[in-house]
Amino acid sequence: SDVVTLVGGTTIAQIISMLTYPIITRIYDANAYGLAALFLSIVMIVAVIACLRYELTIMLPKDDEEAANLLALCILISLIISIILSLIFWLFGDLIANSMNVPQLIPYLWLIPIMVFLTGAFSAINNWNSRRRQFGRLSKAQINKAITTSGTQLSAGLTGYISGGSLISANIIGQVIATMTLAYQAWSTDKLIFKNSINRQKMINELIKHQDFPKIDVWSALINTLSFQLPIILITAYFSTTIVGYYSLGMMVLQLPMSLIGAAIAQVFFQRIAEARAASDGNFSRMIEGVVMKLIIIGIIPLIITFVVGEEMFSLAFGSDW
Repeated sequence: SDVVTLVGGTTIAQIISMLTYPIITRIYDANAYGLAALFLSIVMIVAVIACLRYELTIMLPKDDEEAANLLALCILISLIISIILSLIFWLFGDLIANSMNVPQLIPYLWLIPIMVFLTGAFSAINNWNSRRRQFGRLSKAQINKAITTSGTQLSAGLTGYISGGSLISANIIGQVIATMTLAYQAWSTDKLIFKNSINRQKMINELIKHQDFPKIDVWSALINTLSFQLPIILITAYFSTTIVGYYSLGMMVLQLPMSLIGAAIAQVFFQRIAEARAASDGNFSRMIEGVVMKLIIIGIIPLIITFVVGEEMFSLAFGSDW
């Protein structure tokens, strides 16, 4: 039922986005889309380590007091990293953008740290909600984000603000709404836990206790994210943001089944495996095998459809220019 709740919310959010994409791709050109894709690519690379992977520890403690301090620690770390990133872009932003062959990104560099902080905070709060088994909250946040992002993109485009900056701003506004939605829901039900549990010394204790996460997991997470996002940066450097626009839209469509179902299953699976660990249940291999088989079965159908009629469907949905 938890998976159904998450998949239901994710499905609605994806439907909202997909219904607007045929309009958005006919309003914005590939260059604007590519600039926004590059912006989000940089955000994703940094955001994956925004909390130094401490967000993964929130579901591990047996009592909520430890978890609450880990949540506060994650938000603090994300804020510090965002401030450091702001200083880097302030000092070297022009150099970084020009070295990537994308000077048009310079006016939007200051927004990257903001987006990184929002994404890091969202991830931490989301793991807290998963710990509390409040999976419906993520569904609401995803739907709110989809409505806000798509609505802002359409409104900006239809009123003449047709640029990559409009797409970037829409994504930031959507992330603000999603993060605020999760934060408000968590605070409204768990504020007593936060008020009674969180203090500086306990946060320091948790920082030391789980220090293996930033020491070890940060690097694997960073490399994994780079493997997905580096092509966008390289294409920008050697070709143009227009080519990036074509590439990013294609990848978005191809990854849709994974983002639609895989992410939802992963969220619930993470909570289940943490629960099994706390209960000293060693039946991990069977749980993993079961999830992998389900994902293979679910993913193979859209893969076959895309292989057979993907080109015709893409042109029909997004316009012949794409």
